[in-house]
Amino acid sequence: MVDVTNQRRMAAKIMKCGLNRVYMPPDKEKLQEISEATTRAAVRSLIVRRYITKRPKQGVSRGRAKAFQDQRRKGRRRGMGSRRGKRSSRTDDKTKWITNIRAMRLTLRRLRLQNKITTPQYRLYYRQAKGGQFHSSAHLLLQMEARGDLKPLPGRPRVAPIEPAAPKRPRLATKPAAKKAAGDDKPEKKSGLLKRRKGTKEE
Repeated sequence: MVDVTNQRRMAAKIMKCGLNRVYMPPDKEKLQEISEATTRAAVRSLIVRRYITKRPKQGVSRGRAKAFQDQRRKGRRRGMGSRRGKRSSRTDDKTKWITNIRAMRLTLRRLRLQNKITTPQYRLYYRQAKGGQFHSSAHLLLQMEARGDLKPLPGRPRVAPIEPAAPKRPRLATKPAAKKAAGDDKPEKKSGLLKRRKGTKEE
């Protein structure tokens, strides 16, 4: 058996790879010629002549992962059975809020530009949207229609108007006014240190 240990080591350094990636053909004549190369220049010439080659790196194939990603881009593999993690881990609460509030503010700006709502109404609904009073743009429009600030859009079902709240009943007094005015005749009982004034001795 021809010993080509030194040649393999020199070839690995020249090609900048590990010893296991250096490939030498099993042909006896070629191995004999490789074993006679005792200098780096000789080994480099063998590499140029393709007597010594470098094996490709071995890694995990991305073929299956790419096919999976292509299907996800088409909208597949996104059902309930493919989801992992809670709702907020897939899309965090802040991102949901930003998307939702931007949509509502855009709706309000468009309505104001189209003169469908006035500027005071715009400011009122803007603040209410910021306070989290509406779930979405659709909910915002429904509320505006129910309050009579916006005409129902074509194709949208009509909403029953919001009736004003009934006036509150006056609270009944817990005690009669005469009894309050008279007050209690019994003196207030004091206990402990409150019996005597500050700086006086108790007899």
